Amino acid sequence: MNEQTAVLVAEMMERQMPDGLYLQRLQEFAGGPDLLLECLRWMVDQVDYHLGIPKYRFQADGHDLLAACIGSLCRSPQSPFLAGRRAKA
Repeated sequence: MNEQTAVLVAEMMERQMPDGLYLQRLQEFAGGPDLLLECLRWMVDQVDYHLGIPKYRFQADGHDLLAACIGSLCRSPQSPFLAGRRAKA
């Protein structure tokens, strides 16, 4: 699971592979490794169809921004990610 998570994070961070400590931090922000992996998969699939670009992409040094985004998507009641999870349940 950590390998899948690392690959997804790298895809959003200009192909820069994260270290284990950063992945652990992201898991804490998300509320666990399973929720983090699900959130990352969701983020990778989100596209701004008007602009034709991915919605969630960060610069290689945007570690704090990615972590904050994951925390918000996994914990905010208004999160589009959580709304999609509730709709599937």
